[in-house]
Amino acid sequence: MKQIEYLEEELQKIPKGYVFSLTDLKGLALNQDRVLKNLNLLAAQGVLSKLAKDRFYKPQQTNSGVSLPDHYQVVKDLLEVDGQLTGYLTGTSIYSDLGLTLQPSTRIQIGVKIRKQPIKRGVFKISYVVQQNEITPYSIPFLQVLDVIKNIKKVPQSSTDLICFNLTQLLTELNKWEHKTLLKYVLNYSPKTRALTGALLHKIGYLKQEDFEILKASLKKNTRYTFDIAKKILPNGSEWNIY
Repeated sequence: MKQIEYLEEELQKIPKGYVFSLTDLKGLALNQDRVLKNLNLLAAQGVLSKLAKDRFYKPQQTNSGVSLPDHYQVVKDLLEVDGQLTGYLTGTSIYSDLGLTLQPSTRIQIGVKIRKQPIKRGVFKISYVVQQNEITPYSIPFLQVLDVIKNIKKVPQSSTDLICFNLTQLLTELNKWEHKTLLKYVLNYSPKTRALTGALLHKIGYLKQEDFEILKASLKKNTRYTFDIAKKILPNGSEWNIY
């Protein structure tokens, strides 16, 4: 069997939208340069789409055109090193997952411990943001929520009022231990983010006195924070110097 035919047979086993590299083609114990040359040939023919030098995916045709792979597939190899988790999806990559926007984006943001230079993969622009907290499977959902609070004005095709309302609903679904964990992580965020997080938790009836005092003590008394949130959405905002 010709190598290109054998390669096409192997590709049949890979689902559409799944981003793969040469290491995923375990059935091909052949010269990698030749395999890569054939993958590029298939990409030129439209059988595959190419993201990076050695990363490809099988495009899927939809009613609105050819669909792109999801953000996780595009950057999954950038989220860990030697099996150790080192980053997580944040920013525009999670807004739709949290029900905050329906607008698709080709911009991907990754939270990491050490800042890195932005890169491109196909149509995707990938940037990094430094996260001061530990990055673990447990911490990531909390960090993603706090990142949304931090960037509440940057969510596309939405308003701060709507995002604030949705965040209130989301926080209401957490239990007291999850609220406590959120408060632990937010102490490593900016004062502005700490203030809004405190106001949101205060609004839903969480915040024990000790938590209230810890958060308040971390904020400067005379500093005002502007979020353009309506008073009816965040009635206790002034208590946290939010206007």
